[in-house]
Amino acid sequence: MGLPPTFPPKSGALILLGALTVSFVAVAEEAAPASAPAAATSAPAAPSVGAPSAGAAAAQATAKVEQSKWYEQFAGSTISYGHNVAATTLSRSAQPYYNPTYGHRLGLMPEWHPNEQLFVRGRWFLSQELTLSDSTRWAHEVELSDVLIDVGTSGWKEARTGIRIGGDVRLSLPTSKVSLAQTRVLAVGPSVSVSKNFNVLAGLSFAYSARFTYRFNRFTTPQLEGPTIGACGDARSPECAEFVTTGTRNTHFDLTHALSASFSPHEKVTLSSALLLSSYWLYPLAAAPAGVQGSNQLDPTTSTNLRNTTMFNLSVTYQPIKPLGLTLGAFTAAPMLGDDGQRLFPLFNRNTSLYLEAAIDVEAAAASLL
Repeated sequence: MGLPPTFPPKSGALILLGALTVSFVAVAEEAAPASAPAAATSAPAAPSVGAPSAGAAAAQATAKVEQSKWYEQFAGSTISYGHNVAATTLSRSAQPYYNPTYGHRLGLMPEWHPNEQLFVRGRWFLSQELTLSDSTRWAHEVELSDVLIDVGTSGWKEARTGIRIGGDVRLSLPTSKVSLAQTRVLAVGPSVSVSKNFNVLAGLSFAYSARFTYRFNRFTTPQLEGPTIGACGDARSPECAEFVTTGTRNTHFDLTHALSASFSPHEKVTLSSALLLSSYWLYPLAAAPAGVQGSNQLDPTTSTNLRNTTMFNLSVTYQPIKPLGLTLGAFTAAPMLGDDGQRLFPLFNRNTSLYLEAAIDVEAAAASLL
């Protein structure tokens, strides 16, 4: 069983994008379709016997406009559904063994904007592999992602250059099987972003963001469900260590840099790309107990606690009508080293997934119906 971290175990009560996998749409977070402008007209007032005063008429008009635009506070909220397939599924000769992967995913991504500066954003996904999964307990198991909750600000825009600086704090609640196995209690991740828009055709934008995430775990290693009979009746006993721990270490904290670009050659078409560079720091190794010998014991003073990975996404979105966006894209994850010990090409490799996804803009749908 892994050692408790330095902070008190069981302290604390996503955890939404990004990421993460059973070969579903791996795109942790595509850009939501552009929101439709809110309807500004309201129903004509019924005729009255006496004309209201100017102040009363203005108050009534303001109330009607505010009532007709209540849904603007939920700008950016989307519901998505998509299918994905591993790129190697399309070719039997791509790998020494053929392992097709195909699945689908439902995403709930609400947003709330109480004013022009503040926002609260959520992300949560349900996924299911329709082929035989390599990671689930039974076939076609439905898996939950962590719940991501971002609280942030649109930030400040410099008048001369047009550069905007913003930020948020992400809370990750552990609802996925992976996070529960890693004994996750909570993860907190503040971020800062810098972006700039350009008036090129229908729009061009570039952005950079950095997020530091600290994970509160009960143990330093993932835990498995221990047997309940025989010598391992007590999963906390030393005899059960080989059954309840995988021998790997949990991530203590990480730092992710993200570069993204978005270009709209037409108001209905958007090309997007994003590259994420992540560094993960594991909990340090504990010294071997006294009396334990063997060449397989790792030296805590020379062990490598750092892991690096990249994620790349390239997509094109078509918006046939304002509330609906259709996205075709490719997502690639590249860990530090592949199974053969070689570094993987970060833009396309055996982990690349192709996906087709439809997203409904809740605000635009409400504007067209109300």
